Amino acid sequence: MNILPIVEKHNINSGLQHAFTLSIVLANSEIAEWYNESYILPIMFEFYEDIQASSCEYLDAYAYSDISAYKDIFSQHGYSDRFINSEDVIDLIKYFIDSQKYVVVFVDEYYLKKCNLGGKVHFLHEEMIYGYDDDSLVLYSLGINKEGQYGTIEHGYNEFYNAYIMGLNCSNHANILWAKENRVITLEILKRSTIFKACSEHILSSIRRYIHPAFSSVEKYKLFSPTIKKMYLGIECYKLIDHMSRSSKDVFMLSNLMLEHNKIMLDHFLSLNLERALLDEFVDNILSLSRKMRMLSLKRKYLTDSCSIEIIDDKLNQMTSELYYSEINFYNKII
Repeated sequence: MNILPIVEKHNINSGLQHAFTLSIVLANSEIAEWYNESYILPIMFEFYEDIQASSCEYLDAYAYSDISAYKDIFSQHGYSDRFINSEDVIDLIKYFIDSQKYVVVFVDEYYLKKCNLGGKVHFLHEEMIYGYDDDSLVLYSLGINKEGQYGTIEHGYNEFYNAYIMGLNCSNHANILWAKENRVITLEILKRSTIFKACSEHILSSIRRYIHPAFSSVEKYKLFSPTIKKMYLGIECYKLIDHMSRSSKDVFMLSNLMLEHNKIMLDHFLSLNLERALLDEFVDNILSLSRKMRMLSLKRKYLTDSCSIEIIDDKLNQMTSELYYSEINFYNKII
């Protein structure tokens, strides 16, 4: 048996590429303060072909871009399925775990009965393996469970092996070429002689950038794609949400991202030792409204009546505008 340390519950539970890495960071005392210093800045994309959206964050987790801030604390490697002996994939995972490396593996989650997509949809989804037990023949994983929640899951060796093998023929993924080139990803904490300490000025600098967003030339180059019509950075993300809801598009994914962003910001404010009155204002006026917006967008996701959808879209427009100006007023008090 070998189990690497993880934290199961934290403020990111939807974007697995971020949830996995944060589970590692918060479980390791030598880099836990990195979380307080490093600000996760939301980025959203609008595409040419359709008014749809995908979301990612500036602190990318593993190789979605080359501007990742996680590279300061992780050594990461992606392995193509062309160079992996599929017959030995369980032994390979155990070898990486024994080398103190966390292992992200893309599998067809349809074949993992304890996962949210198990038995429902063939989809190439990631699981992060953080341990194994040869006596019980199980892998210890983080992923989305049957209840749709981010958390720990146990997979039998044979079951996980089958999901990996079947995943070699699965093409249902948002970026299948990337997934094939990174079928197995390892994340290893870099060895450091110093301990991270949160720097208030770094957090405040990132807050300024959130309110007055601007892409560097390197970021534009790394993030640009011919399919992208426009990128929204920082507080400008609310403009994409507003645009989509006015077009009667599903905004649940994006409103959920902004709620997680505001939860993370509360953690940073606590590390800044803000006045109690300011913390209460953020919780009561911004975090609370973010939660209500997420709940309303989730309700809208499952409606079929056009009149009811229109009513909710109008309400979401109002809430988006209120959040936008509330955040501008709040952050200007800090910076």
